[in-house]
Amino acid sequence: MTMLKPLTVAFAVCAFAMAAPAAAQTAPDAAASPTVSALQQRIDSLKAALAGDVCADPAEARRLVAVAPLVAGGASQSIPDRPPVPAPPSGAAETPLPRKDIVDRLHTAVVLVLSGEDTGSGFFVTPDTVITNNHVVENAGSDGVVVVGRGIQGPMEAVVIARTGSQEGNDRDYAILRVPGARIQGVLPITAVATELAAVVAAGYPGLLLENDRNFLALIRGDMNAMPDLALSQGAVMAIQNRAQGLPILAHSAPISGGNSGGPLVDGCGRVIGINTFINVAVDQASSAGFALGSADLIAYLKENGVAPDLRTSGCGE
Repeated sequence: MTMLKPLTVAFAVCAFAMAAPAAAQTAPDAAASPTVSALQQRIDSLKAALAGDVCADPAEARRLVAVAPLVAGGASQSIPDRPPVPAPPSGAAETPLPRKDIVDRLHTAVVLVLSGEDTGSGFFVTPDTVITNNHVVENAGSDGVVVVGRGIQGPMEAVVIARTGSQEGNDRDYAILRVPGARIQGVLPITAVATELAAVVAAGYPGLLLENDRNFLALIRGDMNAMPDLALSQGAVMAIQNRAQGLPILAHSAPISGGNSGGPLVDGCGRVIGINTFINVAVDQASSAGFALGSADLIAYLKENGVAPDLRTSGCGE
C-alpha cells in the first residue's frame, strides 16, 4: 500500500462558526507571538460575526471560514491552493465505446514504466508525454527511466520533467515524463466527470501478472523486442471521497495491485477519470479496494506544467 499525505479535514460552515467562542475562551495571550496574535484576531472576527446569522448568508459564511495566511517568524505560511470542484457535465453525453475500442485504445496509450529496480504503469496524455505516479520513478537513480508499450513499438528512454515530492497520505503523487522521439497516435483523453457506480476499467502492469509473463522476463534479460501483456480489469466506482477538498479520491472495485501504480482508470467512453495510486487490503476480511487520484487535480497539475491533454467535459452515456 502506498501511503499518501492526509487532506485538510472537511467541516460544515455553520458548525465551524458555532465553535469559535469556545476557542476564544482558551486562546493564549495574543502578545506571545505574531502567529498567536493573528489567530486571536481571527477568533475575534468570528465572535463578532456570530452576533448575526452567518448561515443566512452563504457568501459571508464562506468568507469567514476561508483559511488566511499566518505569519510566523517572518515567513508566510498558507494552505496550498486546490482546484475547484468540477462543474456538472456540459454538452451532450458521449456514447460509450465498444469493448474492443476501449481495449485497443488502452493497448496503444498505456506503458510499462521501468525505474531502477521498480516497475509501474503510465499513459500518454500527449504524443510524447506520459503521466505516472511519482513513487514509481522516485528511486530511478543513474539508470534513468524507460517506458515500454505497443504504441511506441519498443523500449524508449524517458526524462522526468516534473514531479511532486514524496507523499504520505491522500495527496498529489504525480510525475510527468517526456519521451523524446515518441509520436503516439492514440493518447488517452481525460475528464473530471466521474459518478458513483460508473463502470470502469483499470489498465496497467501489475507485478502479480508480470511474474508469469515470459515476454517481461525476456525483456529484463535484454530482449528489446519482447512486449509484456497489458492487464485490464473491470469494476465500478464505489465512492468519490474528499471531493470538497479539490483532490477527489475514487474508491473502485476494479482489481489492482503493485505495478498498477500510475496506470489509468477509464470510464465506459475510454476517458481517464483517475490515476491508480494505492490500495487498502483487509486480510482478516479477505477484501480490498483500489484508489485512484481523481482527474480534476491531475488536469490542474498538467496545466501547471504546460501540458495540454485532450480534455472532455460531458458525461458518458448519461
